[in-house]
Amino acid sequence: MAQGTKVERMYGQEGFTQKPEVKAILDKYEPKERYGVSNDGGMGGTVKWDAMPQEDLSRLMELLPDSQRQDAQNSGPIMAWFATVEVPGLYFHGYRVVASREDERITVEGFYCPVSAGKVMLRLLLKTKPNEWDIIQHPKLGRVYRAWWD
Repeated sequence: MAQGTKVERMYGQEGFTQKPEVKAILDKYEPKERYGVSNDGGMGGTVKWDAMPQEDLSRLMELLPDSQRQDAQNSGPIMAWFATVEVPGLYFHGYRVVASREDERITVEGFYCPVSAGKVMLRLLLKTKPNEWDIIQHPKLGRVYRAWWD
């Protein structure tokens, strides 16, 4: 294989998570530190991202390989589904698996919904069947429902 040749992997071509247009979106939601430790992929080769609005998730989906858009976190909905949900104030959280790993990818692991959207949240819970959910005080979003698949 020629030097610099990208390898096709399970979710796309090697390095697709490092494309400038993908990084431009992720950089806004990947904190530089997590639990006092650098959030650079040193924690198992994953980098958490948090509080991404639906508009940016939709833009991100347009940039990702189709196999990536069809991926799901465990028993959760496929990633492409999250970009189509029409709920005002919906935000997402997830992680990026670094390019040095064979399973490089970007994953939505859950969402936040405003507490004021009680009935909407109930419908989302019934449709998506998350493994867990609770109500938290998010540092950026305020009081929200949080749902996730683990």
